[in-house]
Parts: sequence; C-alpha cells; structure tokens
Amino acid sequence: MSDNPLSSENTASLIARAKAMIMQPKAEWSKVAAVPGNVQGILIKYALPLIAIGPICSFIGGQLFGYNAMIMMFRPSLSFSLTIAITGFVQSIIALFVVSFAANFLSPKFGGKDDFGSAFKLVAYSMTAAWLAGVFGILPMLGGIAAIAGGIYSIYVLFLGATPVMAVPQEKAAGYIAVTVLVAIVASIILNMVAASFITPAMAF
Repeated sequence: MSDNPLSSENTASLIARAKAMIMQPKAEWSKVAAVPGNVQGILIKYALPLIAIGPICSFIGGQLFGYNAMIMMFRPSLSFSLTIAITGFVQSIIALFVVSFAANFLSPKFGGKDDFGSAFKLVAYSMTAAWLAGVFGILPMLGGIAAIAGGIYSIYVLFLGATPVMAVPQEKAAGYIAVTVLVAIVASIILNMVAASFITPAMAF
C-alpha cells in the first residue's frame, strides 16, 4: 500500500473501511481485530483525513453562512475562522491519543489486554461516525445536531469493538466503555478550555 495518504489506493481503502464502520460495524470489527494495530498508519491514512473534514467544512460554513448567535447572525473574520479550524484539528488529534491511552490503561482493569496499538485502533475506527458528521459543519444550523448524532453512534461502535479488539469480556464491556467515555468527556472539557485561550485573541481581528 502506498505511503501517500491521498493516493487512490489509500483513498479507496479509507472509504471502504469508513463505510463498513458505519453500515456493518460488528462484522468490520472482526476483520479489524485480526490485523495488528499500526498507530502511524492508522493516524496518517485514516484518522487525519477524517478529522480534517469537520474543521474544513466548519471553516467554509462559517465564512459562507455565519453563525446564529441568539437573536443575531455572526459572521466570523477569516483569521478567526482559520484559528478555529486549526485549533479544532489539533485538538481532535490530541483527544484521539488521550482517549486511546485511557482505553489502553483501563482495558486490563476490566479483564482486557494491554496493547496501545489495539486501543488506538479501537478509538480511531470507532470515531468514524463522529468525524464524518463534521461534513454538516458546512451548514452551521445542522452541525450541532449532526455532531451529537455522530457522537452517540460512535459510542455504540466503540462498545461493539471492546471485546473483539481489546479482549474485554462482553459482560464488562459496558462498564469499560462508560469509564472510557467519561475520560473522553473530561479530556474534551480540558482541551476546550485550553483551546479557548488561543481562540479568544483571534476574535479581535
């Protein structure tokens, strides 16, 4: 397989896997579990292209349509939108690693295995729906609803993958996912607070 994430071969592979993770996640996890977790490969050829969808579409949507802030429309400046997009992209990458570390750390506590490659694979592939939902950011009024729907479905897919990928016993999978999601929420809050320190100064331009 080519090392270029934008090659036709890698693009076809990404589309096929993303489609399977959305349409047939349970069956796809069985295939994923049989392949060793390659953090670099998954990050570059799968995660990064999908993560980029949300920031790019939100950037375009914000510039074209603006945002509905209470009783008025707000059209952000180009510099503000660019700052939001870059910050969001970096934030999602950091969150991916933080949640993967948490998933790997927690796995043995619930009877699963200690394997960061597998944990990264579990988190990255389960986030497919949430990342793809970012395409609705091009229509700001739909972006929030799509993000919630994509996030909920991603949690379901994460649950389905806990046993085949991390060997967490089925009866403990719900607890494992609940704690992992809790960590993800806390990490998201912290990252949002940090991101705000970068975004606020850009509002002045």
